[in-house]
Amino acid sequence: MLVLMLGTMVSAGVVLATAQEIVWEEHAIPIENIRINDLALVDAETAWAVGVVDANPGARPPQVVPTIIHTTDGGKTWNKQETRVERGVLNAVCLVGTEMAVAVGQDHGTRVPLVLSTADGGQRWSRATLPPGQGQGYLRNVIFASDGTGWGVGHDYDESESLLWRSSDLCAWTAQSHPIQEGARLSAIAFPTAMVGYAVGVIRRESEKPFMLKTADGGATWTEVASPLTEETLLDIFFLDEQIGWVVGVSGDDGLVLKTTDGGASWEVTRVHDSPLYFKQVFFLDLLCGFALGGIEISDKYYSAVWETQDGGATWNEWYKTEQSITCLNVYGNTLWMAMTGTSGGLTKILKTEICAVD
Repeated sequence: MLVLMLGTMVSAGVVLATAQEIVWEEHAIPIENIRINDLALVDAETAWAVGVVDANPGARPPQVVPTIIHTTDGGKTWNKQETRVERGVLNAVCLVGTEMAVAVGQDHGTRVPLVLSTADGGQRWSRATLPPGQGQGYLRNVIFASDGTGWGVGHDYDESESLLWRSSDLCAWTAQSHPIQEGARLSAIAFPTAMVGYAVGVIRRESEKPFMLKTADGGATWTEVASPLTEETLLDIFFLDEQIGWVVGVSGDDGLVLKTTDGGASWEVTRVHDSPLYFKQVFFLDLLCGFALGGIEISDKYYSAVWETQDGGATWNEWYKTEQSITCLNVYGNTLWMAMTGTSGGLTKILKTEICAVD
C-alpha cells in the first residue's frame, strides 16, 4: 500500500484527495508483458480488463495477443479468459449487463476489426459478425446505450474512412452512414440516453481537423456538430446527460477540454497550460467533480498524470503524476481503478483509491 500525505479539498459535499494525500491499494497482475487498455467495472468486486500480451518483446512486427482478464475479488486476483485469437489487440470493453460484455480492437492476422462478446461472465467469448463487405480496420471504442443498442467507432486500416457501427444484440454489427466518413477516424462515442449520442474524431486529409457528431433519434441519423476548433485532436468524450458533456484532447502543447451545457449547440474551450501535455480520457462524477488522464513532458522526461477539476472543468489541477505508464482509468461508486505498466517489479498493476465521500 502506498500512502502520500497532506491535506484534503472539499467541494459541494465531496471530499477529494489531493496529489499529496492518496492511499493506494495495489494489486499486481501475474502476467508478464501485459498492457491493460481498458477497464469495465461491474461492481466493487467484479471487473474485466482488456489489452494485449507481448509474446515476443522487441519483435518487428509486434507479436501481441489480445487478452481479457477478469476479477471477482476487487482486483486481488485475475483470471485469464480465452479469446481464441492468435494475434491482435483489444482497445476497449463495455458492460451490457452483469454477465454480458463486448470488447473491440483488431485481429492482426487478418487486419479486420475484432469484436468479441460474452453472455456468461466470460466463460466463453465469441466473435461477432462484422458488417457485410468490411475490409481491414480498427475499432477504438465501444458503448452500449440504455436500450441495449451497441455502438462501435474506429477507422479502416489506412485511416481513409471512419467506422461507425451499430448492433441490436451481441452478435451482429452493421455500418451506419454519417456526414464525415472519408479521410477520417472516429476515436470515442457516448450515449447518455437511448436516443441521444455523440462521437468525436479527426479528419485526416491535408491536415488534421477535429469533428463531432450527434444523433437525437437513436442513431438513425447523424449530423455534424459545429465546433470552435480548427486543428486540435479530440480523443475522448463523456456526457452526464443529453445536454451536459465534456470532450478532451490536445491543442498544440496544451491539454484541451471542451464543455457543453446545451447538447453541443455551444462549447466552452479550456486549454490547460503547463509543460507539453495532453488529455486522453475523461470522466465526471457530477456537475463539478471530474478527472482526466493524460501525459506531460517535463525537462525532456515523460510522465503519466491524472488531473482533477472541482468546478466543472473550468480549471484543472494535477492530482497524481508518475514515471510509470497509466494506461486507463475507471470508477465505481467512490473508488477509482487505474492500470499502470512499467512498475518497478516488472508487472502491470491495478491501483485503487477512494476519491470522494458524500456528506
